[in-house]
Amino acid sequence: MSSIPLLAVSNGKVFAIDDGVLATCPVNGCPTGRTPIMSGLGDVRILLADDTYLYMAKPGEPGTKTGSILACELPNCTNLRTLASGLAYPNSLHVDEGVLYWSNAGDVPGTGSIQRLRL
Repeated sequence: MSSIPLLAVSNGKVFAIDDGVLATCPVNGCPTGRTPIMSGLGDVRILLADDTYLYMAKPGEPGTKTGSILACELPNCTNLRTLASGLAYPNSLHVDEGVLYWSNAGDVPGTGSIQRLRL
């Protein structure tokens, strides 16, 4: 793992994505290194956790609308599922009262949007 990882914290665990690998360790430290959970995630740009799920935003390739919002159930995060797809460039995530919100930059200036999904 070579870059600065994305981090999220939930239920006493730190989750990190680095070079497409999701790993975890206890919040009090992991002296022997992070424990990998899954690999092959590709270019994840945003990581967010609540008490139930770990959420990830992946951008699409320019002009393709291949971006997506993914989630896996905590604490083990073994079943990754797609919550939203066909996005140009999701670039923020927020959860509030059972609703996941994200912004999508859109294909061209002025076409961005704020979207939501009841969880």
